[in-house]
Amino acid sequence: MIKISVSFAKHMCKYVVKQAVITKDKRGDFGMRITDDIIMYADCHPDKIALTSKANKRTFGQLVKNALLIATKLANLSRKRRSDNRPLLLGLLLNNRCEFVELFLAASIAGCTAVILDKKWPRKQIEDIVEWYQIDVLVVDDPKDLENIILKNSIKIDLTNNCKQLYCEEVDLDLIHSVIDNSDLFIGFTSGTTSFPKAFMRTHQTWLESFIASSQEFKISAAEHILAPGALCHGLTLYSVLEGLKLGASIFLLDNFEMPAMVYFLRNENISTLILVPTMLKKITKNLLNRESFSAVKKIITSGSKLESSMLHEIRVIFPNAKLYEYYGASELGFVTVHDVFSPQPADSVGRPFYGVEVEFRDDNDRPVGVGEIGTLWVRSKFVIHCYYSGGDGVGFHLKNGWATVEDQGYRDSQGYIYIISRRNQVIISGGLNIYPVEVESALYSLSEISECCVFGLPDSYWGHIVCVAVSWNEGENLSRKELLTRLSKKISKFKLPKKIFIVHSFLKTSSGKIAVNEMRNWLVEGNCLELE
Repeated sequence: MIKISVSFAKHMCKYVVKQAVITKDKRGDFGMRITDDIIMYADCHPDKIALTSKANKRTFGQLVKNALLIATKLANLSRKRRSDNRPLLLGLLLNNRCEFVELFLAASIAGCTAVILDKKWPRKQIEDIVEWYQIDVLVVDDPKDLENIILKNSIKIDLTNNCKQLYCEEVDLDLIHSVIDNSDLFIGFTSGTTSFPKAFMRTHQTWLESFIASSQEFKISAAEHILAPGALCHGLTLYSVLEGLKLGASIFLLDNFEMPAMVYFLRNENISTLILVPTMLKKITKNLLNRESFSAVKKIITSGSKLESSMLHEIRVIFPNAKLYEYYGASELGFVTVHDVFSPQPADSVGRPFYGVEVEFRDDNDRPVGVGEIGTLWVRSKFVIHCYYSGGDGVGFHLKNGWATVEDQGYRDSQGYIYIISRRNQVIISGGLNIYPVEVESALYSLSEISECCVFGLPDSYWGHIVCVAVSWNEGENLSRKELLTRLSKKISKFKLPKKIFIVHSFLKTSSGKIAVNEMRNWLVEGNCLELE
């Protein structure tokens, strides 16, 4: 192992003390930044492995040393480029790699704001974002990512052949901007499931509060080996990596989500915690059922959509010692609820409110509704963003008197469990009756023949709107229209049954792997696939 020097360890401690004193002077108490615990842990455990990817590894000492060297460079750039008080914006257009994490930490240390970009976005979208938000520095690791993209005022740093250009030769703590916990941490983007991705701002404080809450719920410790196979540009993975590092855990990253790499880490790295989206978990169960099991895995944490009930037995077989948690949340709201899946809780609920979260359902006049009554979900917690970075479009996210909503619809049962049934703009009104797509989707997913599905409404001169579904079959499986409707009628009311059923081989998806409902609807309306007759 490469050890950091005693003098550099003093640099790390000096940074943390300096930040704490600055914060106390400004606020009267000792605030924290998301990097402070990582730096202090590195001071005590410099040789412990912090990050492992396919290409390389980083000890905690190496990770923090590199982050401080990059932070010095960013602070230098900020002084040269910014004459106002606006923080330097650092665009990250990168694959999963250790440098991604180093750059994110460095931006945090230097008082800059990371802008998390997705390589799967269209080139024009990336160019527009770089221009609209006046990104100062754009870091890439593939020259192709910049083909046909005009960078008018941005500095480009290409890591393809040379990562050394990131680092200054020495750390200069006097250059590094002081950061308090309500400072901007990063700009992220919503998943864009039903609309164009919206930019939101997260502060140090909202994630620090989230770390406290999730440690209460998931009990992650420094002893953990955490495998987070998703892309770092997605909130679930990025948050999990930062939380794990803050606690002193060892993190394992995949370059891309591929089964051989997943299996390698599960076999050889004593993985204790898996954090991933349901689509990845489904692929694991499909590929590994009756082939291999992993008893070292003690926790599986998933978010992004509701787990299919048909997967639960398979998960138990492959991970016999694992507790399974799913949490519901949103980019704008942070954590909202948590569900201990294998505990005796209602399977179709999203669980109870997360630690530190208050939940309320309201009617259209902003009045609380009763138990079992459907209303708009409002949330109060310390995890909520203050606004969209660019102001938003007035649709979806609203903040009022400390309570926030993204207009999800649902209800609370008599035991306090929460149920989410739809976004307000996804409710299908057919014949004057409200139909919630998630209820129809749940019924479809209970059928063993169906691999994936989505539900949406289409205008109809008689009904107003009709329920339409797109489904793909599991390999070697299919149903006739009559068989499908007959089996669905045993699970949902007749008026909720689909009037149109489209058969597709694959779904259009967002970069985070969710089905892009609006794009699918438009694609199907254009006659791009067969309707089940």
